[in-house]
Amino acid sequence: MRTALHQAALADEDRGAVLARLLLDLGADKDAKDEFGHTPLHLLLDQGADKEAKNAYRRMPLYVAGTEGHQAVAQLLLDQGANKEAEDEFGSTLLDSAARGVVRLLLHYGADKEAKNGYGRTSLHVAAGAGHETVARLLVDEGADKEGVEGYNAGLPECREYSALFESLGTDSLDNSQELELGDVNAVSYNEV
Repeated sequence: MRTALHQAALADEDRGAVLARLLLDLGADKDAKDEFGHTPLHLLLDQGADKEAKNAYRRMPLYVAGTEGHQAVAQLLLDQGANKEAEDEFGSTLLDSAARGVVRLLLHYGADKEAKNGYGRTSLHVAAGAGHETVARLLVDEGADKEGVEGYNAGLPECREYSALFESLGTDSLDNSQELELGDVNAVSYNEV
């Protein structure tokens, strides 16, 4: 259920901003959540709203802005000190999922490009595995480790040579594995067997 402040956040810019300010002056709950756990945060940062509020999927506003490609909103949240390392319910960070422009922004603000998600994968592994060539290339250019992996298959001795290459080969595009010069082409993965 949405509050009047949620409705103000959804209204056109001029009318919504006036209504939001009026509601705040009257004591509206600036951290109220709708049925999906979303707050009207993007309009309320200047009023001191909690920029770390999580929705039902444990995603903070920065995560949502980044995955939706809203670079200006992500910039505003980062400028306000939003947590750039926050994880969602699956242990994934925004850097795992972000669009290229937001990836650059996160790296500029010092996001850990070597952080591992709940499956032991770094952002480079996730990007290469999903076929996001430009993001993978950007991470490699910024010095991301092309070899390290832990998690779901790290315990197998045969998989210790696992590299981002296997993630890349799991997609429809083979070009990114060649262009990125990722890891040992003779490494063995039993994930697909």
